[in-house]
Amino acid sequence: MSQISLFFTLVFMAMLAVFVQADPVCNGQQDYLPNQNDCSMYYRCINNSPIAFQCPTDLHWDAKDNLCQYPDTACCSGQC
Repeated sequence: MSQISLFFTLVFMAMLAVFVQADPVCNGQQDYLPNQNDCSMYYRCINNSPIAFQCPTDLHWDAKDNLCQYPDTACCSGQC
């Protein structure tokens, strides 16, 4: 493999690692989990598996109250 091909392969792999996020883990203690990369999305644990959901347009997931709210009142990260 040439050095240029190796370089582009490594760059691609690094970018892929940044953009790909594993689903959160349902530990049996929470029914809902925030999406760490997108405040308009959240996960619901169903049969101990995280299922992705999308809030309605212009709303963000509020991890504190477990519902979709306007961005200025939502606690997206869960650290509010």
